[in-house]
Amino acid sequence: MSYTLKINKESFKFSAAHFAIFGPHSAERMHGHNYYVSFNIQIEQLDPSLGMSIELNELKPILQAICTQLDEYILLPEKSPFLKLTPVNNNIEVTFNEKFYSFPVEDVQLLPLLNISIEELSRLIHKQAICALKDFSQIKSIAVEVQETKGQTCLFEQRV
Repeated sequence: MSYTLKINKESFKFSAAHFAIFGPHSAERMHGHNYYVSFNIQIEQLDPSLGMSIELNELKPILQAICTQLDEYILLPEKSPFLKLTPVNNNIEVTFNEKFYSFPVEDVQLLPLLNISIEELSRLIHKQAICALKDFSQIKSIAVEVQETKGQTCLFEQRV
């Protein structure tokens, strides 16, 4: 027997700019999304004296903080073999194929990813959720769904 807590608050969102890379010579133009994040948390047992598993008000601020750290940034994948990222003074210079960008450091989040895709973002947010919720021993698995636009989502799930 198990229970799945679905936590999908309006505030679990972030707005960010990115461009997906399709290979050494092909990428999207820089653009932005209002990403929405949902968390499915699987519990196998309830507290027998309370008839509940976890106080959701304990989880929500933790999950909100994960979303907030990505909000209003330009997201760049620091593990991409196709990007050259160079810090210059207070900027990050980015070279991709024939394109060159320069962004203020304070506007950029360098992420330990190969690409800024919903697949990579859902896996990253999942990893952060696992770390942030490690003290909740009753959690057996967490699934994270990232929606970049209506009808385009990715669900990443892994047992704790």
